[in-house]
Amino acid sequence: MKRTVQKTKYFVLGALLATMGLWGLAVTLPHAFNSGDEIKSAEMNANFQALKNAVDALEAKLSKVSASQKAPPTKVGALAYVLVRANGTKWSGYEFNPSGTITTTRTSQGKYKVHFNGLALGGGIVLVSTYLGTGTNASFQDNVCHVRSFGGPTVNVECFDMDSANGQDIGMPQDASFSVLVIR
Repeated sequence: MKRTVQKTKYFVLGALLATMGLWGLAVTLPHAFNSGDEIKSAEMNANFQALKNAVDALEAKLSKVSASQKAPPTKVGALAYVLVRANGTKWSGYEFNPSGTITTTRTSQGKYKVHFNGLALGGGIVLVSTYLGTGTNASFQDNVCHVRSFGGPTVNVECFDMDSANGQDIGMPQDASFSVLVIR
């Protein structure tokens, strides 16, 4: 995984250099070579070091820009989401909270607490959607999940089996997979 990230990083940097040209980095190479010149390893190494220094400076600038573009945790415009399994655990890789971590708990049959640490939900929008996955992560199609309540950093979710509704609006509590989206 780390190797793929490194390859992607260098590919993006290479594309950026190709698009901008080396003038965008203001790189001055200490040695220029012409056809027929004898090339010494020390001179080549000095050129490579100059390029490395320029790339390092560019990476430092990009990391500052990336850090400044994260949604502020208590300002309007924050977005967070999570995908929760029927047993109350999160799906790895399907969560985002710019303010911190997300914890999920199954409190009883069909009832869950989703805690967005560091994110105040007052005045925001919270959407819950039943997830119809496959295999052990699947929810039955006739299950429905909705927001029971939310406040502070916590969303309370309830899920029901609509097959057991018998003409009622809501059936019996039923464990189900669901997603939560918070827009603030």
